[in-house]
Amino acid sequence: MSRKEHMEILKRISFPLAVIGMLVTIAGNFFDISVTKKVCYLVGAVFLFVPALIDKDKVFTLLEAILIVGASIAFLHLSFFWKSVLPISLGAIAAIYLIISGEIKDRLMWLSAFGLLIGTWGYAVTNPILYFIAGSVLAIYAFCRGNKLSIVFGSLNSVFAVTALLEIVGVMH
Repeated sequence: MSRKEHMEILKRISFPLAVIGMLVTIAGNFFDISVTKKVCYLVGAVFLFVPALIDKDKVFTLLEAILIVGASIAFLHLSFFWKSVLPISLGAIAAIYLIISGEIKDRLMWLSAFGLLIGTWGYAVTNPILYFIAGSVLAIYAFCRGNKLSIVFGSLNSVFAVTALLEIVGVMH
């Protein structure tokens, strides 16, 4: 099998993997902090990382890589400080990387770097206001990209934004 044929197979499975990752992550969103929630976030992030990598979307590849690290360390017996500082640091490094590497060429990419940064901070400290801002910004970025995979990332981030907003106004706990 040629490299081109391998890439075609990967592209064909990319969307179903992303949908599975989105659904598993959304399911995790409805559990209280528990092992089940942590497993859902880890599995969902892995399933979303692969399609982001195949699609060569640096923003979502970086974001999912950071979420994989964050979800993995959630299983460790570390203080809140250490569980927070790693995703926050990785988010800052990823945003700086996007800027330095020349990936930031327009307002949409600036928006994506901001969303990535705020999203990792919100994830690290589980702050619904940061989740709302990041989810909204990343959904806008994803929907503006306009490809099939971006619809999955846009939908997922929209769900995070809405559930965070419901938590902010006191409808969800």
